[in-house]
Amino acid sequence: MSNNETTTEGKVQNIYSVLIPYVQDDEGTFSIYVSAADHQSAALKAADEMAGEEFETQADRQTWVFDRAAAAISVTLLKDDVLQGLAVLFGNLLFPDGVQRSLSFDSLRDVIYESRDKLLAPAKKECTPERVLSYHSADDGFCRLYYKDQNKRLFCFQLSSRNNFELLYCESSGEPSHVVPHANSKLGRLPNADESSLSASFSTWWANQ
Repeated sequence: MSNNETTTEGKVQNIYSVLIPYVQDDEGTFSIYVSAADHQSAALKAADEMAGEEFETQADRQTWVFDRAAAAISVTLLKDDVLQGLAVLFGNLLFPDGVQRSLSFDSLRDVIYESRDKLLAPAKKECTPERVLSYHSADDGFCRLYYKDQNKRLFCFQLSSRNNFELLYCESSGEPSHVVPHANSKLGRLPNADESSLSASFSTWWANQ
């Protein structure tokens, strides 16, 4: 069974596209997709969704629903609309000889399943806000260079191995808490490389990031 069909109490339910005008011409139209066993049921379901609850009695509402269903401008199988649209959009590719043929919905479903990775647009990557770090101080004993971000939070670059540093979030006491990525960080300024071998090593490392 295709993805365009469901079953309810043993009856095949298809998805229909329904377009119904409002009572007054200047009110426009109401459009919706509904799952139904046939065109008449689809029109009634759409009219029922359209009706709302502003009726004095249930009988008045039911009469209105039947009236709008009977006035439906179009009730079409969604899968037929899809196939017709594809034939129009991609006629040159589908019928290079100019002879139109029927399209298979089941085959279309199989093609979509097999090629879905190509059909789906790449997921948007979350944009991580840039972290702007301003130089604060140095602790040569623990091989740390402290920085504060734009929200006054304290971080430090700590020597992790020979000529390599890692960025850590720090508690207010200055004690490192955990490692954080440094790829989205921008430094306001580098420490003076002449101040210490730590500053010189860090400046060289940062220049290669």
